[in-house]
Amino acid sequence: MNGFKLISMGEITTGNSNLGPHDLLQLAAEAGWNASREDRGTKFHNRGTCYTREAPYGPQDPHGRGLHEVCRGAGCLDLLHELVAAILLKLMAKLDGGTVADPGAYAYRVARTALVELSRSARTAAGYPAKPGRDDGVPARVNVALLDAAGHRGPWLVVLFRILRAYPFSPNHVAGRWPIDGLLQEREKHFPDEGSTTSMVRREVAMVIQVAKQVAGQDWVYSNLTLPLLSNGGGQTLPENLCRPEDDHIEQLLAAMFKDAYLRLRRCGHVALDAYRVATVEVTGRPAPKPTPQILTALRELEDEVSSRGYLLAIA
Repeated sequence: MNGFKLISMGEITTGNSNLGPHDLLQLAAEAGWNASREDRGTKFHNRGTCYTREAPYGPQDPHGRGLHEVCRGAGCLDLLHELVAAILLKLMAKLDGGTVADPGAYAYRVARTALVELSRSARTAAGYPAKPGRDDGVPARVNVALLDAAGHRGPWLVVLFRILRAYPFSPNHVAGRWPIDGLLQEREKHFPDEGSTTSMVRREVAMVIQVAKQVAGQDWVYSNLTLPLLSNGGGQTLPENLCRPEDDHIEQLLAAMFKDAYLRLRRCGHVALDAYRVATVEVTGRPAPKPTPQILTALRELEDEVSSRGYLLAIA
């Protein structure tokens, strides 16, 4: 099954029934797949949606045949394998001589915990702190300085500092940008009677970073704030209109010229593929490429117009 080996085990008793090995595999796969939905979209699909609809090895796809090829190469399946292994090991230990009233809910909790541990391991492997939100050590000294420097805003700036350290490692992080709108909402919770603005939040972010530089040094700020912000998370996708070349109208013009030539040749009695080859040479001056399924689909769409005008029909 795509490189995954089921752990050898016999029937296991739950609070309500006996589950065999394949039942447990399906349960673990579904829990791991559902628990990792957000992580898969963020890590492997540029903050989009995973292409595989049903959990591989789950109740709806017990043999894992519905896995989308993109997910196989992107890492979704590898992540699921790690989660399923963690879930099965925990379930076996939990059910060894005992029972679990709701194995599905327990498996989901195990999967969420495993995701946290995997993220923590990835951070430490990259040289980042395992728990960036902790308030001991250097962050504790920065917190003291913030409380001394900011008066009634001090406790809020301590919270802000913790968010700045943890945010780059969250699933919702967009590389290179602080979540100003989210920070504004958080600030309004701390100061409900004050008017909060994005400009105020930006100034406070700058103040926190400046105090951190004074207390911990430039290198610490770079390693714990700047570098994580820039190097983690999915990048934003450029709008389609910005990705197109400025001379996109040239392609549109060539397409219109090909269409006119193709329809003229069909009107004169050429069969579709002959009209395609001749029209391509007329418009581009180059031999037509070998028809692909996409090209044949486009020609069939042109045939609708050929038919509506009463031309000769033949894709051959």
